[in-house]
Amino acid sequence: MNALLSVEIREDLKASLLKFVQHEIEEKYSVKVLFLAETGSRGYHTHTRESDMDVKGFYVYKEQDYIQVVDKTKIISKTKK
Repeated sequence: MNALLSVEIREDLKASLLKFVQHEIEEKYSVKVLFLAETGSRGYHTHTRESDMDVKGFYVYKEQDYIQVVDKTKIISKTKK
């Protein structure tokens, strides 16, 4: 497999994973994800085969959630063990 093909496959996998994460967060927390990015060692291209994938982003709640008095979670964090 040449290097270019390897990079294309990697980008496809990354895009698929980010879409999956976006869908999972939107469904579980009833928010709209505005932006997601790969961060950490993979974002800086210093990862190894054993490195995890760090994803950070921005989201907004649905309009009715801003009108309510109930306090909502401000940080969504999920760690796979």
